[in-house]
Amino acid sequence: MEKYFMNCFNLKAKPDFRKNGGADTEHCEQTVAAALLASNTTVFKVFEKGVAGELAWLQQMEPGREWFAAKAADLQSLVSDKVDLKANLQKSSSNFFTFGPAGSGEQLRQESIPFSDGLVHGKRRWFLMAPKDFETLREKAKDVLEPASAFMFFEQQKEELEEDFGLGGKKMKFWECNQLPGEIIYIPSGTIYTSLNLQDGFSYKQNIATSLKAVAERVNNNIWAPESGVVPNGYQFGACFDYLDFASAGQKLDKQVNPLQGQIIQQIMSQYYPGERAQNMLILNILAECNSVMTAEGLDQELVSSTYCPRVWDICVSKLERNANSLGASIPPWLKSTPKPGQIKTEL
Repeated sequence: MEKYFMNCFNLKAKPDFRKNGGADTEHCEQTVAAALLASNTTVFKVFEKGVAGELAWLQQMEPGREWFAAKAADLQSLVSDKVDLKANLQKSSSNFFTFGPAGSGEQLRQESIPFSDGLVHGKRRWFLMAPKDFETLREKAKDVLEPASAFMFFEQQKEELEEDFGLGGKKMKFWECNQLPGEIIYIPSGTIYTSLNLQDGFSYKQNIATSLKAVAERVNNNIWAPESGVVPNGYQFGACFDYLDFASAGQKLDKQVNPLQGQIIQQIMSQYYPGERAQNMLILNILAECNSVMTAEGLDQELVSSTYCPRVWDICVSKLERNANSLGASIPPWLKSTPKPGQIKTEL
């Protein structure tokens, strides 16, 4: 972490060696799970109620996720000692901090889930396009529209796209704005966007589910969603069966994987997740996701029942225990109990 701040924020840098915002810092922006940096909660004073507003269903799941990740020491023996288990278990978090020096910002991209971003410090420039309009632009400017940092996009690409390819015209509209501290921007799912830090910036980002159905879909997509083709998230439940048995996983959840596709993905996952320790990481991802929704207070229990979690918990815990025995380890007693709403508050 210190090296990052030295390279990107001129920490300890002598005057003659200080980097200027822009080409020297364009790739320095970072996004990390908020729970990993939240030991000093004074940063939340700017957005005491978060930035998700009345759509904060995913945020109701965060205490369960953080509680499970805090138990990483109990589970570390089940995975490789090279794995930062706590950080890995937070990857599916819905709350994040994004920070970067002036001149930093990632390339044009899109998210599959909507989010809100509240700027705590700095100033940020945003560029947004609807997917349909961006497809028109990409077709017309395919030889020019190459991946580039936000700095390069605003400094070079954007003007050329406007003058030579009609960006901003009737069929290629875009939105642009500056964000100041205390302001929140909402980005719908699928929107093409980029943002550039005009000053050293720090923001609080929350993913949003726009309906209870979307909450269940998000949870299930991190357990078993073979139609998505997303590896490993869409196939993680296979790790709860011997030999990554996708057929048994699909049968259990009434969602079979295409045999040819399953064979290919199975080979890929066997290569990247060989042995018990690697596959235990996939199982723990599922259990962390399910613990977050099954212990959440205020969520409709019909919602919880509509997720795969009640059907996969015991299966995955059982497989984890067999893997642990094979490694000469054991699973903690608390993992054998099915999570319940309010459980975490009771323990705290």
